[in-house]
Amino acid sequence: MNFRKRIELTLLLTLAVGLISTGYAKTHRDMEAGEMSQDQQPLPFAFSVSGGALNPWQDRVVNFHLSVFSGEVRGVQGLQLGAISNHVTSHFVGYDATGIYSRVDGNYAGFQAGGIVSHVGGHFVGMQTGGVFNKVGADFFGLQTAGILNNVSGNFTGLQISGIHNRSKNVRVAQISGVSNEASDVEGVQIAGIVNHAKHVKGVQIGLINHSEKLDGIAIGLVNLSESGRVHMVSWASSNENFQVGVKFAPNDYWYTILTVGKHSGPGNRDTFGSFESHLGFHIPLVAKFYTEIDVGTGNTLPGDFLTLESMEAEQMVEARVALGLRITPRLSVVAGLSQKTVSDDYDFWNGSTGRSKPFFGIQI
Repeated sequence: MNFRKRIELTLLLTLAVGLISTGYAKTHRDMEAGEMSQDQQPLPFAFSVSGGALNPWQDRVVNFHLSVFSGEVRGVQGLQLGAISNHVTSHFVGYDATGIYSRVDGNYAGFQAGGIVSHVGGHFVGMQTGGVFNKVGADFFGLQTAGILNNVSGNFTGLQISGIHNRSKNVRVAQISGVSNEASDVEGVQIAGIVNHAKHVKGVQIGLINHSEKLDGIAIGLVNLSESGRVHMVSWASSNENFQVGVKFAPNDYWYTILTVGKHSGPGNRDTFGSFESHLGFHIPLVAKFYTEIDVGTGNTLPGDFLTLESMEAEQMVEARVALGLRITPRLSVVAGLSQKTVSDDYDFWNGSTGRSKPFFGIQI
């Protein structure tokens, strides 16, 4: 099954969680309980002030459980509401909304909302949301959202979203986090504000720093590291007295990013220093040891008499490069090509810019 079909299937099943929950619940009733005795049939309603030994409902399955401070029941097949905390010692099927802490020791199918923490010990099918933290002890299928942290001990299939960090074993479809994502194998997308980490990625990583042991796809960021890829030192110079020296991160044979510093000649050949650029591009092998590379970069420069990018004399630039390379050794290459650079020393970049095309020559080690 290709990636697009996986996304469509996941969204469809997540939206149809009610039907999934019904089948999931029936399976567990048939497998674990068989025919329930009359006294173990679900109670229509249970009301708890506090859980514990004095709670008369702690060994019962209920359809509707309402608690004031804390509540504990054996299982829920329906609806659970609580102001502070609720604890289900077996399985849960349905909807749970608890003010602070919601815990289910068994499997869960449906929707779970904990004001601060949502915790499920077994498998989860449906949607789980926690204001701070979500924890699932086995496999997860559906949508998981948390203000700070999501943690799934098993395999994750669906969409995992958090404000700070996502962690799962194997991920199918997507992880999205404000700071970092962590997984073993990823088949889909990892998007993080700062760091993505995975052992094996089949898909896309998007973040400031992307790390993998093996990448079968694309990593988009300032620093892209893969143990199956390479890191090179690069340098190039052009006839407009512009030179750049930097680091090239190539997590696989087809995709790379470059971070450089150097010297740039501004409009009117006014010399500047402190040129900073970042490039994103792809590598295309040709015949023998030849290859071509196409990338797009952006950056800024610092004028010689200013020390801040906020100066009106600072320049903004966008550069596109097309290069032909010759690999002399596995690490040493020489390149030559054409650079189209658009530069502006005005805050209105698009209306106050000038463009120029120049040949460049470089080396990669």
